[in-house]
Amino acid sequence: MHRKQTTLYRSAGLALLGLGLASPATGGTPEGPLQLEPVRVYADRFGTTSQDGPSQASVKNRETLQQQQARSLDDVLQDMPGVTTSGGPRTTALQPVIRGLGDERVVIRQDGARQNFRSGHRGRVFFDPEILQQVEVLRGPASTQHGSGALGGVMSLRTQRADDFLHPGETQGGRVTGGYRDQGQETLLAGTAATRGERWGLLGSVARRNASDFADGRGEDVPNTADAVLSGLVNASFQPHEHHRFELGLSAYRNDHEIPSAANTASTDNIVDRNTRSDTQTLGYEWRPDTANVRELDVVVYRTRVDLDETRLEDGRHDETALTTLGLDTTFRQGFATGSVDHLLILGGELYRDDQSGTRNGLDRPQFPDAEQTVASAFAHHRMFFGERIELTPGVRMDRFRQEAAGQPSRSESETSWQLAARYALSQNLDAYASYAEAFRAPSLTELYVGGQHFPGNLFEPNPNLRPETARNVEVGATYETDGILRDGDRLNVRVSAYENRLSDFIEQRVVFDSFFPVPTGRTLNENVREARIRGQELEVGYQTRSGYLKLAGSRLRGVDRAQGTPLGGMPADQVSLEAGTRALSPAWLLGGRMTAVRDQDRVPEDGTATPGYTLFDLFLSWHPQHFDDALRVDLGVDNLTDRTYRNHLSALNSPGRNLRLQATYRF
Repeated sequence: MHRKQTTLYRSAGLALLGLGLASPATGGTPEGPLQLEPVRVYADRFGTTSQDGPSQASVKNRETLQQQQARSLDDVLQDMPGVTTSGGPRTTALQPVIRGLGDERVVIRQDGARQNFRSGHRGRVFFDPEILQQVEVLRGPASTQHGSGALGGVMSLRTQRADDFLHPGETQGGRVTGGYRDQGQETLLAGTAATRGERWGLLGSVARRNASDFADGRGEDVPNTADAVLSGLVNASFQPHEHHRFELGLSAYRNDHEIPSAANTASTDNIVDRNTRSDTQTLGYEWRPDTANVRELDVVVYRTRVDLDETRLEDGRHDETALTTLGLDTTFRQGFATGSVDHLLILGGELYRDDQSGTRNGLDRPQFPDAEQTVASAFAHHRMFFGERIELTPGVRMDRFRQEAAGQPSRSESETSWQLAARYALSQNLDAYASYAEAFRAPSLTELYVGGQHFPGNLFEPNPNLRPETARNVEVGATYETDGILRDGDRLNVRVSAYENRLSDFIEQRVVFDSFFPVPTGRTLNENVREARIRGQELEVGYQTRSGYLKLAGSRLRGVDRAQGTPLGGMPADQVSLEAGTRALSPAWLLGGRMTAVRDQDRVPEDGTATPGYTLFDLFLSWHPQHFDDALRVDLGVDNLTDRTYRNHLSALNSPGRNLRLQATYRF
């Protein structure tokens, strides 16, 4: 392969710092530069690094998650430009929002397995960060890689494996972790053990969290934010030949707590005793016959299932909500050369089936009807390197989906998504890039077939004629990377981008009243009603020295309802974050702080609510003494140092006030 293509893998670690999303806390001394292990990223299907290539990928590794003492999706996505959460702060109601698009407009995967669950106000993704090794977020429309739903982007979670956990030369090891958070008096107890042989590996992990309701900056309890979480992971790998590798992954999540049935709202009505169960099983196969010239095959067979069991405290009403997804995903990468042009060809396909069911007191629940969909797709991407300066990547994906429910007409449709990306090296250190990408989202089973009562006097009306939502995104940007600016061993990375995403046929829920006397009566239905445009800019700066780092990230979005000429709802506020860390005092200590500034969000629809801006200050301290042979680690942090009362614009409740957190890990 071309020299630049080979460099994609060698430069992975430093590329992460350029994105300002990885903490340089994996080792090093003041006499030598801090280093990060090379990391490959698969969210864009290319298997390269987060910085190399036209797509906008953000990455967090295990080291950063541990330093942050991540406990929820909010922590996992913290400081990623253009990325936030909605529905919080209740953990099981949180959802990722990428470039102003959330809900089912973001594809979520865990170890390649789709996480397709959605039911009203109940959240979408259920996991504990303790089991994670790496988080990848692909920003911008990505249906050419991931099909239906990737209008905003993709969040990919990768769980831990024995080879991730064990140091070079180790055949077995373990880790115990204990943690405490002042807010909600949360406790954490977790353990991991791993072993491996010449051709096999085995890892097991379990974590338990217990927390009561937390309080905001005014000291007022935020209701129904308590959690009782139990999560676990088993990962086994077998390599019968140097070119072949099989991997089995089993993960489980349980949360038993009391929460409103509309968990992502401020409502305290209809409190339910909710048991959330989420299980993911994956069987993966990797074929690597020629890594030098890139020839790779990845296959994942998976099953995911989410079960929500809710009993309403007021009257004992019992709801069960379940979605099972069975899928097969495959990606083949082949490198080759034709004359002076180097190529990387990516071919693949996906087949998956969703099967949902809902009951109320043992009877069918039309608000979450029994329904199923089957999706089959094929895709191709072709990355071409014309010498050292020009890179061109066209891509296409074709999806065919069939949706059906009892008593309703079935439907079949096809969608084709196109992408074209280009990169030009203006100099040895400066690259410019541009891309065009299309995406779509097929209507969900609930949107198509929902029925039953919405509220007294109002019934849901199915609409099996809904059209898919579509997006067309244009993006331009530049990256700059250099070293030795102020002193030997330092490094500077800068990335700036601007984009415009035009969306059509947005699906919205409308309430129509047919009469008001003697009592209001009407219907609720889903319709394609909105044409929208989202424009945004993102900035990422990372500066690294031998004893510390500085990173800056910022994003600005403007969404407009094109039909009405009014602001688009659901847009996050402008935000900038600045983080700095140093080991200057001792190589065993990492001392740092973070400032997050969020502007007022008053660009809202007429029926929307503005949110005041705020500035947060966080401090953190990590102690990782070398004389303990890297066995002991202690992390201390203070979030929201000034005890600010604030609310994320995309959430209905206040966020926690000042929070002291402490976590200790012992490795054996």
